[in-house]
Amino acid sequence: MPDEKMKYPLLEFEYDKKLYEELLTLNPHPEFMDRVSIVTEDYEHDDFGSLPGDEKNALGHAAGVLWKIQKYGPSFSDEESKTIRTRKRSHTKKPDLLLFVNDLENDFYNYCACIKHGLGNKADLCALTEALLCYGCEDTVWEEVLKLYRENIMDNETIIRWNFINIINNFFQKQYDGIQEDLFQIVTFANNNGDNFTKNILKTLLGKVLKDNDNVKQAIEIYNDQIAYFAKEKMAVGALLTWFLIADATLITDGAQSAMEIAEQALEVAQNPKIDSYFFTVLLKMVIAKCAITTSDFETAKIHLENAISLAKKFNMNDLLSRLYILYGKYFQELGLVKSAEQIEYLQNAEKMYKNAEELIAKTKNKYILKELRQSGKSLTTFCVMNNIKI
Repeated sequence: MPDEKMKYPLLEFEYDKKLYEELLTLNPHPEFMDRVSIVTEDYEHDDFGSLPGDEKNALGHAAGVLWKIQKYGPSFSDEESKTIRTRKRSHTKKPDLLLFVNDLENDFYNYCACIKHGLGNKADLCALTEALLCYGCEDTVWEEVLKLYRENIMDNETIIRWNFINIINNFFQKQYDGIQEDLFQIVTFANNNGDNFTKNILKTLLGKVLKDNDNVKQAIEIYNDQIAYFAKEKMAVGALLTWFLIADATLITDGAQSAMEIAEQALEVAQNPKIDSYFFTVLLKMVIAKCAITTSDFETAKIHLENAISLAKKFNMNDLLSRLYILYGKYFQELGLVKSAEQIEYLQNAEKMYKNAEELIAKTKNKYILKELRQSGKSLTTFCVMNNIKI
């Protein structure tokens, strides 16, 4: 039996936040919002981007739109956010979030035009891009990134970052077509440019692809190599990612108890005040809840699920929140399998959680999670029909 230090080398270190960790955090309030002059009038003209001052107008208008989003954001209802998806103006009294996002996309296109003409700067473009990604405009960003790439405007560091973001998006949606080839190419490119963080994060994610393709043994071999690297280099994000993936894989290979032990150890690190990673805290609590449901430890599962849901809501992690609601639905469904005085209530709660997930998926548009939701909903419906239960 290996001693604890060898089993959990990550725990031998304390970590401070570093620049590479900040790469994974999108900022909805870019620095330029507090610096530039706000532009409210129509600033566009023919051949926009070619005249000095165009970049200030585009960025100033974007800052104004972002301030509006922050001002009115809490008042938007789900229904209003779903109704208008064109650039036409709303006739409602309350401004529509999607109209603001459309304006922000237009400002982004215009600022990119300025960059192509040598106006503006890449730091502000990068900050504006992160704000767009916060509001689900990854398709817009990717379209413009490809244009910039083809025109040889982006430097190697920017190319690596965009490819990295695209790969992460593919993992969240489990879009694996051609992903191994993409991973090898980006890892090689990152290695040639001395970006060890990106190289090793993507090497770790290769293990995730193998695990999801039922090659769990090879995946764990990759994870073990990578956790040794991240522990040696004291890279907290990489270490936490790898321990999350190890716990997830261990649930398959060695069972719930072993997986829970690993996840709990990693959770202590994620919650360390010097790291305070709410993203990995949510992921690890999700793994712990899965393990607890498997072993019928429903009290532990509920504690971690509700805590994770609270964090996901607080930090607007809608994709993770939709997954948590599905898992919470499975939790109630598992409780509802047994006849009891609370059986109907459990099954009704399961249905409620699935509906919560459905509302979020309508916003995130994650087809993979939608498929998982439909399977869970079908399982619930089938059980109720077979047992003549109305909920």
